[in-house]
Amino acid sequence: MSDITKETVAAAHAACVDEAEAFHEESQVVLAKHFNTLAELSADTVTVCDKCLTASCWWGELMCEEAQNAGTVEMTVEELTKLHREHPSHWYHGELKEARDQ
Repeated sequence: MSDITKETVAAAHAACVDEAEAFHEESQVVLAKHFNTLAELSADTVTVCDKCLTASCWWGELMCEEAQNAGTVEMTVEELTKLHREHPSHWYHGELKEARDQ
């Protein structure tokens, strides 16, 4: 049998609690940085298809049925986030593609 005592269980529990509290504090810092970044990005504008309101359509990746006759409109990241039409990676994909192709 092992030498498990109330003291060793209490010490192991205290160590787990300390580790969990440290992880929680670290997570709060990471989340705060993440949300500050999101707040800064929320005012950025993205060019999207004026029919389906997606950037992936405008960049010719996932085109809507009205894409051939569509124009464009500028929308903020905040507005697009509320629409939930596509993953945010599409909003900057075209700019990254242009930079890569230059």
